[in-house]
Amino acid sequence: MQKLIKFTDLSEQFADNKKPILTSIYETLEQSNVYGGNSNKLLENFIKKLYKNANIELTNSGTSALLASLIALDLPKNSRILTTPITYPATSQAILGAGCIPTFVDVDSSWLLDLNDINRVYDFYKDEISAVLVVDLYGQGCDIVQLRQWCDARNLKLIIDAAHSFGLTDENYDQTVADAICCSLNVSKNFGGLGGGGAVITKKINPTKLKAICQVGKEISGPHGRIDMFGLNLKMTAIQSSLISANILQYENRFNRKVDIIKRFYAAFENHDSINLPSISFKNNFNWYIFPIHSDKNLQIADALTAANIEFAAHYKYALHREKFAEKFNPHSCSNAERLTGRIISLPSHPHLTDSNVDYIIEVVLKSL
Repeated sequence: MQKLIKFTDLSEQFADNKKPILTSIYETLEQSNVYGGNSNKLLENFIKKLYKNANIELTNSGTSALLASLIALDLPKNSRILTTPITYPATSQAILGAGCIPTFVDVDSSWLLDLNDINRVYDFYKDEISAVLVVDLYGQGCDIVQLRQWCDARNLKLIIDAAHSFGLTDENYDQTVADAICCSLNVSKNFGGLGGGGAVITKKINPTKLKAICQVGKEISGPHGRIDMFGLNLKMTAIQSSLISANILQYENRFNRKVDIIKRFYAAFENHDSINLPSISFKNNFNWYIFPIHSDKNLQIADALTAANIEFAAHYKYALHREKFAEKFNPHSCSNAERLTGRIISLPSHPHLTDSNVDYIIEVVLKSL
């Protein structure tokens, strides 16, 4: 029988970096760091270099990065934030946590927020809207310059949920035009560690204010710091940063391997009549978080994968505007999202897959149709 192909292989990730991980943890414990320390500085500098020398605030999760950014932007309470109905619910839950209302714009053929539909939803609510929170779903990016201009014309803030797209910025695609970029550094993401974590990347939010929000409102940490404003304990721990920073040396190799796997999947499935893939968006480097396929035959694909001993997931089962927590805020429809959700299967695409693993997954999916 085929050996189990895991959806996420944590043990192999640990084996890759066992020595630097253990060395980094040992140093952190030896220095008695709960927060901060060398691993934090190393991680901050690594991210800063990728993102055009922006300010970096490390957080304990990607959700915390979103929440801290939304709080720091001082958005009016009960104002609406436009976002996408196909993503992990933490995006919308962070909006609610900041005292605002998630309001959904439909998705386009790349399954990203539809920049042609945004005016329709804006016309419903107009002055109630304070910001747009765009999601780089699976790892692709929209036309961020066009969206920034659209927001500026209406005096709206712009936040990027980059949980799936760490490293998407380059010399031709400057995500730092947004008010904040919020990354997830969870172990299953394109870059992260076994302890999880997140980061806010920004050139527009006051870094002192952002840091205070992440350390219970204190601009100066420690027992003598005064509580200057509202804040929560959203800081990344030193153990988290030690586990993440240990992966920096592997980043380029993992990136390149992930790109190779995603390209092979895309080439195998893009012209199949029974499979619908997200179209290539404005910005795509194939460093996708996971590889999704959409099909009306999703149940038979799922049965075939299970029989072949291949783990998979379903991202996403329901459109968020039809979930109970949000439907009361969103009487308008998002027909494309409703059509897509419930029929998406996410295939294993982690860098530890061998070429034969990839070929086998492709073979199983195609034979099931």
